[in-house]
Amino acid sequence: MMFLDGTALALATNHTLNINPQIDETATKDDALGPAGDIDIVDWDVSADSVVGANADVSNELTYEELIAAQLSCAAVLGVVMDAVPDAVQDEAVPAAGWSGGNVAASYPKRSGQAMISEIAIEASDEGFATMNVQLAGTGPLS
Repeated sequence: MMFLDGTALALATNHTLNINPQIDETATKDDALGPAGDIDIVDWDVSADSVVGANADVSNELTYEELIAAQLSCAAVLGVVMDAVPDAVQDEAVPAAGWSGGNVAASYPKRSGQAMISEIAIEASDEGFATMNVQLAGTGPLS
């Protein structure tokens, strides 16, 4: 799950975390094995896909309208957490208190950092539900 400032995204279908190390390569005539490289900085970004809809059952989660408002108000930086949730059960409703991170999966460690909304897109096709994609660019380290 993805949490922004402690609140889960409503009606999410997919979350993605990209970690992109920037490699600073140097090559000299003395490098017989090829260029040498070190990681200079690590860029990261996250994105989330969600269904857009007014649903009274998701009042404890961030909706499309709230994300648009945050972006348009130039809300500078949001806390981002990617974490497994202990109470996620397929085909069951959102818990009454909302989702909360639990770091329950050793194979999926909790990751967090600060990020800015860089893009929000909505797609409303003639079939199915309208969907949105929100992308956030990391503004500092990812822990």
